[in-house]
Amino acid sequence: MQISKHGKLTEVQLQAIEMLITQDESGLTKEEIAEQLEIHPSTLWRWEKRNKLFRDTLIETAEEAQRNVLPSVYARLRGIITSPHTADRDRLKAIELFLKNQGRLTAIKEVRQINYNDTELTFEEMLDRLNRF
Repeated sequence: MQISKHGKLTEVQLQAIEMLITQDESGLTKEEIAEQLEIHPSTLWRWEKRNKLFRDTLIETAEEAQRNVLPSVYARLRGIITSPHTADRDRLKAIELFLKNQGRLTAIKEVRQINYNDTELTFEEMLDRLNRF
C-alpha cells in the first residue's frame, strides 16, 4: 500500500476522490468510476461510508474545489446584477444569493418586499436600499 500526503490513503483512493468531486463535469457514475479504477463498486461505497480518512479527505478536497470556483461565481452574479438586460426577478435572485453568501441577508422576505421596477438603479443603490431593512 502506497501512503499519500493525506495519511494512509492509496493512490487509487486519491484518484477516486478526484473522480467523485468531478462527477458533475465527467458525467461518470460511481459504477463507472469504480470500473475505471479497477475496483468493485462496493469498495468505493465502503470507502465513502466507512473509511473516516477517505470521507474527511473527500470533504476537504471538495470544499477546496468549491473555494477555487467562488471568484468566477461572484463575477457572474455581479454581471447578472449589473446587466441592463437582466430581468428584474433574475436580478433580485442574484442579489439575494450574493447577500446570503455574505451573511448580510437572513430572510428571503426582506428582499421580496422591495420593488425593483426601476431598472436604472445601480448595484450600490440596490445594496443601499436592501441595507435599510
